[in-house]
Order: sequence, then C-alpha cells, then structure tokens
Amino acid sequence: PCDVAFDKSGQIYVIDSMDAKVRAFDSSGNIINRFGGKGTNNGQFRSVSGIAIGNNDRIYVTDTEGYRVQVFNASGQIITIFGKYGTRPGEYKSPYAITVDDHRIYVLDYGIPRVQVIDKDGISRLVFGQRGTNKGEFSIPKGISVDKYGRIYVADTLNHRIQIFDNKGKWLYTFGTKGSGQGQFMGPESIAISNDGYIFVLDKGNNRVQVFTYES
Repeated sequence: PCDVAFDKSGQIYVIDSMDAKVRAFDSSGNIINRFGGKGTNNGQFRSVSGIAIGNNDRIYVTDTEGYRVQVFNASGQIITIFGKYGTRPGEYKSPYAITVDDHRIYVLDYGIPRVQVIDKDGISRLVFGQRGTNKGEFSIPKGISVDKYGRIYVADTLNHRIQIFDNKGKWLYTFGTKGSGQGQFMGPESIAISNDGYIFVLDKGNNRVQVFTYES
C-alpha cells in the first residue's frame, strides 16, 4: 500500500503499488470494492502512486508510469483521463502525489520536477517549480497538500525540507533541514493538513511522523 484517502461518507480508499489496484473499505475496515489493476487500458494503471478524493466523490489516481491522472466515480467506474507524456502544461513525466480542494486539482510531478494545478476538466491553470536547491526549487519532491487558505505545501524530499507557496505558486516559506533532530528531516515523503491546521509530515528516513503548525 502506498497511499490512502477517504471520502465525505468515511469510506477509505487504499492504492496498492504491487497490483495497481484501488481498494475501498467502510469505516469498520470491511472491503466493499476494488478496481484498477495492471495494464494500459483506460481504468488500468502501469503504476500507481497517489490518490485523492474530491468533494464530489470523484477519485483521482496518479498513473506514474502511464504519465496521466485517471478519474473515477465512487463506484470505481472510469470517468475521464488527464495528461500524456511531455513537459508542456497538461503533460507529465512522473505524476506522483495528488491532492484536491473545492476548485482545483494539484499534481506533483517529481520527474521534472514541478507542481501543476489543473481544473476539473484537466486543463492546466498553473505550473511552478524546477530542479534545484534554491527557494521554490525541488529535488525529487514526493508529497503535496493544501490548507484551507489555499496555501500549497510540498515535501521536497531530497532537499529534506517542506516548502510553502501561495495559491498562485509564489514561494512563501521553507522549514526543515537534513538531520534527525526536532524539525529536521531525512527524506520527507508525504504531507497532510488537518482541518484545524496541523501539518503532519512523514519523515521516512527517520522512521517517524512530525507535527507542525503554520503561524503567519
């Protein structure tokens, strides 16, 4: 299992990197559906990396080696597909992590690396980021999340830090350095933000989760 999400009814969706399937469970952990699987047809995946659930219960899954995002309804039926291989807006090299808010879909492409913000029709509305170590640059980023104010958080994995951007992709703040101390990271790979503003970072190299708050 490589990512997990839940819908507004409390159903839990888990993607499995080995068989490229999405499994849905009820809140008690009983399996209620599965879909996807290895393949190149629509509704199948060459590989899976990230999953997100929109308020409309649409299920968004990144098909990393298929260079696309596939969208399903709550029953697991394919609705549409975004993207193809390339580096232009609307194209992907290695779409990995994904998150959504009420209006936009945020796709983290670690192969370029950059963030693409797309609308519900798959049209690219904003692109930012490039390879490097300076502010606003990334090295193999693998986690993305958005808070209720529209700020975009990226787990910049091989730079061992978290970067925060506004809703137009402008860099705001960076925290974290390489290490094992409090507030330091060794390859942070995933990030999530609760409704009350807590920032949860999966600090993979240190085998821990660190929790932060953002103070303007």
